[in-house]
Parts: sequence; structure tokens; C-alpha cells
Amino acid sequence: MEVTILGSGSPLAQTSRGGQSIVVTVDDEPLLFDCGPMSVERLLDNEFKLRNVTNLFLTHHHMDHNASFFHFAILSWMYGRRDLTVYGPDGTDALIDALGDIYEADIGYREKFGRPVEGISEIGFSTISADSRVSTDDWTVSTHSVDHSIETYAYRIENADGSTVVYAPDTSKIGSLSDFAADADVLIHDAAVGPEREPTDANTTADTESWKQFQATNPKPEDTPIVDVHTSAREAAEIADAANVGTLVLTHFLPFRDTAAMRSTATDVFSGTVRIAEDGLTVSA
Repeated sequence: MEVTILGSGSPLAQTSRGGQSIVVTVDDEPLLFDCGPMSVERLLDNEFKLRNVTNLFLTHHHMDHNASFFHFAILSWMYGRRDLTVYGPDGTDALIDALGDIYEADIGYREKFGRPVEGISEIGFSTISADSRVSTDDWTVSTHSVDHSIETYAYRIENADGSTVVYAPDTSKIGSLSDFAADADVLIHDAAVGPEREPTDANTTADTESWKQFQATNPKPEDTPIVDVHTSAREAAEIADAANVGTLVLTHFLPFRDTAAMRSTATDVFSGTVRIAEDGLTVSA
């Protein structure tokens, strides 16, 4: 299996980091997890064929995890996708219904170009809950409830050979995640809580301006409830260490985080490999 980080950012706009989204490729089949802002562009950046993505797993309904759903659903259909199943918590059916309600005329217009309705008019969905399980001959995806501000789930993906990837999105530190991620090859874990650094020449002008605009009208993230519903790099590393995973990938970064310091903190408590997520990062499992 191979993991591709499509988006490693947060709800705040960054041109360098898209919203949360990853692909786990199992025997050439791409499984899409979350569909935050810029997901479609990142799929193309990483040379995935949109028509081949037929399974989408949503962790929760915050906009940095699902805002590109409409874009993905319509464009992948235009690019030839004829089947799609969306798995997610309560509200996933409403998201799919909204696609038809809002874009009925848009979809009808595009059908006039000769595209069949398959893939856009009958998108399948399955509401997940704690301990849900989806299996094929090639892979199994199971769920675990985590602690966030709304109903949110982590996913464990296993292939037929036993290789395992765990995606733990927005959550506070919970001990049960160590059991859920036990002996995984790769754990991708929320690390939104982290120290800030000064902008450098490596940052885009747009990212710097976005961060300035946010700071002008909002308190510092560490002074908000974000610290209660997200995880620090140290806490993610403690979970990875208890789970005996091989590689920990820290993700979900606010703008201008000191990722070098966060990685150093994680390596203090976790002896495995620590990677800092960047859009386009690939990790084998």
C-alpha cells in the first residue's frame, strides 16, 4: 500500500497546503479519505485519474475535510467516473442530496453533452458509526470514534497481506486510539496544536497575507478551544509509541507552525520514523 498526502493543512487558507485529504492506494485502487479544499487539484498534481476514485470515506463534516466534495463529484463524473460510494457519519446523505438540489440544472446541462447519468444521479452512501467495517477481496476499512467537536471517526485500512494504515483525523488525545492503531505500518495523526514560527522567504505572499488577515480578527489558536479538540505532536507521538507503529506522519497544520520543533518533540517520545506531512508526500506501508 502507498499513502499520498493530498492536503496537510487546516481550515485556514494556505496556497501551500490544501485541506485534509489523503489517498491510500491498494493494488492500484485509490481509496480517498476526506475531500477538503484543493483535493481535486492535488489528485491531479499526484497523477491520480479522477475516474478511478470510486470510494470516498469522510471522517466528519467540517469544511476543511469535505468542502471539495461537490467539485470532486461533478468533475470526476465529467472525467468518466461512473460509480461512487461515499462513507461517512450522520449527515453524509444530506451532503449527497445537496449536490442534486443545488446543481440539478448544472448537471442537466452537462448531461446534454452526451454523458450518462450513471455516477452522478445515483451516488451510493453508507452511514458509518463506531466499529463499522467495509470489506472487499483486496482491502478492509474499519472505524473508531474519536474525540472532536462533532461526530468524527478514525479509519484503519488493511490490505490482503496485512499491511496497515491508520488515519486519525481531528481529535484530542485518547488512549483507545493506541489499541485501534496497534502495530500499524503507518499512522497519520492530527497535530494541529503546535508552536508558531516567523514567516520566512520560503512562504508564499498569499500564505503570509492570509495569516495576517486571520490574526487581525481572531485570537491566537492556542487561546481557543482548538487545544481541547486537537492533538499536539508530543501527544500524537505518545499514541504512536503505545501502538508500536512503524511510521508516524504528523498532519493538519495551521499556518506557520514550527514543524521542525514539532518533529523534534515527537522523536523524543517515539523511536520509529516521524514524517512531517506536506502536500504530495508519499509513504509506503
